[in-house]
Amino acid sequence: MDHLRPIPEHCHRGHRLDDTNLFYNCNGTLLCRSCRHDIERAYRHRKFAQKHAGHDVTQVSDNRRHCRTCRTADLDEVAVERATAGDPPAHLNTAERAAAVFQLTSKGLTNAAIAQRIRCHPRTVYAIRQRNRAQTAT
Repeated sequence: MDHLRPIPEHCHRGHRLDDTNLFYNCNGTLLCRSCRHDIERAYRHRKFAQKHAGHDVTQVSDNRRHCRTCRTADLDEVAVERATAGDPPAHLNTAERAAAVFQLTSKGLTNAAIAQRIRCHPRTVYAIRQRNRAQTAT
């Protein structure tokens, strides 16, 4: 066991490395959980900023960001009609996509058929349908 390097007390960002803050990734590399958390949080922040660039974004009380542009009140009926007809516009906001999924679900289409028609992934359709079920159940 002389060939193994000792585990340092702190990572390169200064986090203490103990049993609760260390893990091995799938490649066998030793990583700091705190650093990994910081990296993932920064990634989510960048992706949110890219997705909602130019939108009206506000900070909610628990430090989450909320996009007012993508909320359900902003619904373009023409975009929904085009999407249900199979000719969606270049960008559907969340409310428009959910409305299109709801209309196509009522026509009896499958997740795959709906996804093909509104040009999104079938898992997106599944998630929207699950959200609708959860909202109608309560």
